[in-house]
Amino acid sequence: NDCSNELYDLSSSMSNIDQLCTLSHGNIFFIQQICDVFEQREFPSNIDLPRTLNEIFYYRFLNNKIQEHIEVCRAILEICLASRRSINLNVLYNCLNIDEELHIEWSIFLQCISHLSVFVTQYSNSTYAIVHGSIRHWLITYSNQHFACNIKKGHSRLALYLSRSLTTPLHGPEAIECIRHLSLSDLFSNNIIQLCHIIKHLINDSSRLLASLRNTFYPELNISELLLMTSADPDSIVNSIHMPLLCIASRNGYTSFVELLLKYHANVNLTTKDNENKTALMLAAEYGHEQVVKLLMNYNADITLKDKYQLTAVAYATKHVSILKLLNCTDESIKQQAFVYAASNGSLEALEFMLTDNNYSTIDINGMDYVHGETALTNAASHGHMNIIDYLITNHQADIDRTNSRQMTPLLLAVKNGMWPCVEYLLDHQASIEHCDKQKRTCLIIAASEGHLAVIDSLLEKGANVHHEDEEGLTALSWACLKGHYHACEALLAHGSDINHEDINGRMPIDMASFYGDVQLVQLLIDHGSIVDHVDKNGMRALDRAIGCRNVAVVNCLLKKSVKLGPSTWALAAGKNDMMTILISKLIDDGISLYKKNQYKDAAYRFAYALKKLPIDNDQQTTDQFTTNFLFMKYNCLINLAKCKRKLNSYEGAIDYCTQALYIHNTSDGLLLRSRIKRDQKLYDDALTDLLAAKSLDPTNNDLDRYINRLNADLQHCHETLL
Repeated sequence: NDCSNELYDLSSSMSNIDQLCTLSHGNIFFIQQICDVFEQREFPSNIDLPRTLNEIFYYRFLNNKIQEHIEVCRAILEICLASRRSINLNVLYNCLNIDEELHIEWSIFLQCISHLSVFVTQYSNSTYAIVHGSIRHWLITYSNQHFACNIKKGHSRLALYLSRSLTTPLHGPEAIECIRHLSLSDLFSNNIIQLCHIIKHLINDSSRLLASLRNTFYPELNISELLLMTSADPDSIVNSIHMPLLCIASRNGYTSFVELLLKYHANVNLTTKDNENKTALMLAAEYGHEQVVKLLMNYNADITLKDKYQLTAVAYATKHVSILKLLNCTDESIKQQAFVYAASNGSLEALEFMLTDNNYSTIDINGMDYVHGETALTNAASHGHMNIIDYLITNHQADIDRTNSRQMTPLLLAVKNGMWPCVEYLLDHQASIEHCDKQKRTCLIIAASEGHLAVIDSLLEKGANVHHEDEEGLTALSWACLKGHYHACEALLAHGSDINHEDINGRMPIDMASFYGDVQLVQLLIDHGSIVDHVDKNGMRALDRAIGCRNVAVVNCLLKKSVKLGPSTWALAAGKNDMMTILISKLIDDGISLYKKNQYKDAAYRFAYALKKLPIDNDQQTTDQFTTNFLFMKYNCLINLAKCKRKLNSYEGAIDYCTQALYIHNTSDGLLLRSRIKRDQKLYDDALTDLLAAKSLDPTNNDLDRYINRLNADLQHCHETLL
């Protein structure tokens, strides 16, 4: 940033700020330097004022303290110039003394560092470097012979220091740094053979160093060439990326590095080891590096090789037409594949080129890619490239209903991937709306399965058949329920879809929705009149599927509709304690409702059935948490059975159920119930015993006092009658 090579006239005084600003041309560094010169009185009074940065550096270098130790100061500057990173004092001092002819005392060294503060910047971590480019430029280029710094000497000192102080063999960044300094030093006087011999002695694996991450992504050509000359393998693999050097260099567009590797006989057709198996030519073509492609072609790169996806470099070149023009492909199948691939990546320019260039005159606009079985139009529709679709149909009359190898038309693929604008366009151009794929699925079925609501609406507006069945007998509504697409189901129901349609296995849409587990969707179907107790050909109900999938919310929703509990229901709930809890609670609730309606026999049946289904006797099926819950349920069943038996005048059975319940939980309510049953049998003494036991458990219960008084009155009346 030399602010000028011109001379400026100054007035006799520097007080005029405008003159200083004019002189600096906005260069703050120049202003700072000239102010420092005057502040430190480094400028001779009998000499004209400095007019350029070069002159300022010159006068500052004339400092007597610097001149006193000019050789030491020059050596320090040479080391700092040669180093790419800041250096601490110890390293700098050791580099100075690496030359046996020059031994500098530590105190003198520190003085020189202090005197050179004008040129050398100290960082907060106590390291030093020449920061400003103007200073570096002047020291290397414009300083006169007396002050000139020989940067090669700096490289020599650093190379000697690194090679002697670090443990050999060197690895990684230290090795690269040492080789760099050796190559730029004056130690070998252009004797490349001797230099290579030294490098080979310093490192033990030149191939590994060549393929290190630093050299791979920030390659230094001189270092790389030296490594290649010391028998480094040009086909080295970068371990962390599993790619050959040539492939990475080609992908990143490092033209000079690619040329160097090829010069040392790198395998031009070597593929990546990352399971993609791409060649350097494929990567260069894919990323648009035209010069690299030219280089690789000059070294006979094979354009017919295929990667993991069975794509060639010609296919990848369709992203960049200038590169596509370089690849003179003669294989018809490769050209057809490239044409189809261009449609998938939206490269209209590539399509236009191939359909007008004589070399690609044999391309079939409706033809399939020989590997993937796609046509240009199916690929464009699948990826939503409207401009490609319009170009192929409008300009070249591509067959709008031509299928790919999977019997999928462009419309089916656009529907599947939710490309609504493409769907609209194809429908407007009379694409077949009822064409089926291999599974006999129409556009509407596929749209319902994927949940693309906008596409569904478009298809319904165009009159798509909502009752069409695929090979399994599933309709669009069945698929929407199976995938849990609530709004799709709403739209289909609004257009008359059969809510109770059965597929070939007898499954209805509600069975599918119960399997998916969306309670809102299940409720929607129930609200629209779905049969909840329907049994399919495998004996399964919607409830059974919800239980099998442990969809608690759906199970509760279906149980509210008084769904029957069949053998398959209990079989699927077995071992699922959360499901068993819900089902048994449902039985108990139903029994309580029947009891309140005075339907005692039916209520007793519910309680007995629930008691039978309780897994309380099988300790291996329950955890401590569920054991407690099931014990409480068993207690409730026994108490309620006792109440039902009492109403049915089956007193012995009622007392037995009460006794079993009290064995589980000895409660005052249970004792009171047994007491009342015994009172009904006129077993007053036994009844009073239970009441007194209940009172001891619940002393604050005033109702028990009333029952005790009433029972005492009955006892007294009984005694009077006997007398």
